[in-house]
Amino acid sequence: MGVGEKLYNFASEIEQEKFKLNPEGFIPRTIANVIPPHILIAGIRGSGVATFLCLLEGKYGMSSIELKSKFLEILDRERKSRRHVRFLMKGY
Repeated sequence: MGVGEKLYNFASEIEQEKFKLNPEGFIPRTIANVIPPHILIAGIRGSGVATFLCLLEGKYGMSSIELKSKFLEILDRERKSRRHVRFLMKGY
């Protein structure tokens, strides 16, 4: 069965009759939100990953996260937290 320029298939004639009575009830009114893609770019030192990321950011307005710096931030935060706990346990 076709409505407008679209073709619809139905599992049975009962669903087809329901659609014929109220086609607007089956057609979404809003456009679904699409999650933007996540891209991982990896390479050895000196392979141009940072340059390629800068080009992508400039051309497509993307943002990037450098995992190494994020990982080091988390490690540093954990190290400071453990150091603080050790000081408290020693009574400082």
